[in-house]
Amino acid sequence: MDKHYQVSAYDSLSRFISYHNQKKLIIDSGAATVLNVGKGSGFLGDYFSNRSVNLTDSDYDHMTNPDLLLDITAPLEHTQKYDAVCAFQVLEHLPFESLSNVFDNFQKLTNKTLLISVPERSLCFGFEIKAPRLSSAFKFHLGRFWSSSLSSKWHYWELGLKDKKLKDFLNVANKHFLLKEHFVPFNNTYHHFFVFEKRIQPLQQDCP
Repeated sequence: MDKHYQVSAYDSLSRFISYHNQKKLIIDSGAATVLNVGKGSGFLGDYFSNRSVNLTDSDYDHMTNPDLLLDITAPLEHTQKYDAVCAFQVLEHLPFESLSNVFDNFQKLTNKTLLISVPERSLCFGFEIKAPRLSSAFKFHLGRFWSSSLSSKWHYWELGLKDKKLKDFLNVANKHFLLKEHFVPFNNTYHHFFVFEKRIQPLQQDCP
């Protein structure tokens, strides 16, 4: 495994909240075969290793020991299709201008579902109430539209900053995929999750 993922601080509480949402979205999709783009720490591969979902870990970096070496930005040589493709906290490591090609490849790899999470920079506040037969939560978050400062030197872009709005990201996906759901977990407001469904016929051009 890459040393980056072996640092104890990497698997924080907020990241385990993200792991929970990742595995839940995969299970809820009903997919029997899944391609995970970006192996990361290997959590998903370990979690589904003894479950009914057949998950293939892919990565462009052989140091992560993926099941499949795959550069999602390059022309595809891998032609197998999967019920679902997921890319959690991956796309921000690629230039935003390359995402059109990436979504083209996602379209070729999935039969139906695409699951994604990307970082979103925002100011947040909220509260949550839990009691017997009562559960309620309120959350407000405001994008850092005045800032262009990235949270990591490894990121090319992040949603919420002044040069990357949510509509910019969705417009790239729109040619090949329909947005079915998106949300920001209450206890990890840095990760924005998206559930897409593959279009039967791709659009000829992006929507304005």
